[in-house]
Amino acid sequence: MKNVFAVLFCLFACMVNAQETYYFSTSGNNANDGLSAERPKQTVTREFINALKPGNRVLFKRGDRWHNAAISWNFSNISGSAENPIYFGAYGIGENPVIAKLRLVTDTWRDDGDGNWSVPWDDTQANTYMLYKDDKIVAPALHSGTVAAMADETFLVMEGRLYLKGFGNPTGRQVEVNISAGGSFIEFNNSEYITIEDITFKGTSRRSNFIRAAAPTSNLVFRNLTIKHIGGYLTIFISDGPANHVAHLWENNVIDRTWGPTVYRAMRNNGLDNGAVITADALCYRNAGERVIIRGNTFINWGHTTVNFQQIRPHADSPEIRFNILENNLFNQGYSEYNRAFEFCGDARVNNNIFRYNYVYGHTNSAHFLGADNVVYGNIFDTIVLTTADTRTVQPQHIDFAPWVGDGVTYVAQRNIIMNNTFFGGREHIWVSSAHAGNNLIANNIFHSWWGNHALTIPADVTPQTVLNNVFWNGSDTATQTLMIRSHENLTLDQINALPTMSGNVVGDPQFVNVAAGYGASNFRLQATSPFLKAGLSIDSIDAESFPAIRLIRAQYNDFYGEQFIHASPTIGGASNREH
Repeated sequence: MKNVFAVLFCLFACMVNAQETYYFSTSGNNANDGLSAERPKQTVTREFINALKPGNRVLFKRGDRWHNAAISWNFSNISGSAENPIYFGAYGIGENPVIAKLRLVTDTWRDDGDGNWSVPWDDTQANTYMLYKDDKIVAPALHSGTVAAMADETFLVMEGRLYLKGFGNPTGRQVEVNISAGGSFIEFNNSEYITIEDITFKGTSRRSNFIRAAAPTSNLVFRNLTIKHIGGYLTIFISDGPANHVAHLWENNVIDRTWGPTVYRAMRNNGLDNGAVITADALCYRNAGERVIIRGNTFINWGHTTVNFQQIRPHADSPEIRFNILENNLFNQGYSEYNRAFEFCGDARVNNNIFRYNYVYGHTNSAHFLGADNVVYGNIFDTIVLTTADTRTVQPQHIDFAPWVGDGVTYVAQRNIIMNNTFFGGREHIWVSSAHAGNNLIANNIFHSWWGNHALTIPADVTPQTVLNNVFWNGSDTATQTLMIRSHENLTLDQINALPTMSGNVVGDPQFVNVAAGYGASNFRLQATSPFLKAGLSIDSIDAESFPAIRLIRAQYNDFYGEQFIHASPTIGGASNREH
């Protein structure tokens, strides 16, 4: 019997030949060979994936939509090669294909009066986790509610039926349901040289992830994807030993959890304030990540941390988290009630990571910034908001050095650099906590419009931070002068600059081109009359022995808009005038 199985498997494997292109369409048939657009297959099966070879191309027809709440692509022990990667993409014309791990409602809707419409439903309210009508999320009614008590624009499962209220007749509309049960959409383990691009993915369950990966993986590419309607984490790349996740590329994707107003609070009212509701990260590299590039993506509506490189219970042989680059991304908290844009969190094994040229808007906290020799430069940090999640701590800083101890390991910030950024609108812009913080460099930044007590919080009991040539402005000379740096608020500007690790800091209006236009329309360039053009600290004057990561900035010293700073006399802030 084993021999028969082996022969059958080999026969199937021979059907998936290296260098072959396989076509898939919802109008296809799995009995087809899939080797042309005229003979497409319909669904990707486990057997098909297991038989993939280097050089195989798997294409889905543009304009087609697949719905399967049980779908799973497991690429464990599947790899392409550098010369012949395995490729998943699209063919034809029109919108990118949609592959949804969602249940599509296809039953006939019944008019129950008073704005209620319903269909037969064979699942529970608790398991009917999220519902989307025409790609917009619908808030759940209270579990203890009744159909009669439903508020407009909510859904409810009761007595074998799914109810929608306040939307009119949903017949002909797309209604999709994200259920609680089910595994991850995509899995990797011992996988390399796989590219996935030009596809719209939708849906995962509350208890699973879009991608879950165990080390090792390498040379994975995710490009031009739209990923939305995610119930839990988007991705978790985990390393439980020395193996790592290396050389991933996330490029030009739109990654939107697709939440909406009232949804978080409604879910908490239903007893769902758990990791899936508030603390779901988008890209989470846990004890892992080397040479990962995250470039040109739009992230919106995520909980906890959008991009997270983090040590959690590290082992003595856990790999270093290093040489990762986040650049040219847009981060927006959206309707999430608790979110920070990024996190480099760990001990000195989290090192030489770069966050540059990103626009970060409307978060409850922009970043936890620990580890050693990491850099943040050329970014725009625009507007901090207070969390409305009553179960979460208020952390309204753009960047914090907030050391903490996990499993006996103290995570601190050592020799990190925050340079040439523009910080606009926050209770505090940078916050340093506890005596564990090492010496970090804060230079050539603009700190504008803080509504708390101080632009920088640097308690007197911490290791002195190096604070050089920054611009502070809070509406007037007087207001700025008295609210610059906590623990030094009683000193004059001249006295602050006379401290051993602080010099060159000034009070003044940077003269932005236009910051009144609001999100997405503000221009943080400096006007030609700004006194802070070509007024920054020379990057070449910074001691590379004290701050080795300055070499990372010198290698590509540009502003947010991609214009090169002058090394000897850079403009202060994250965005220069066009001529400078």
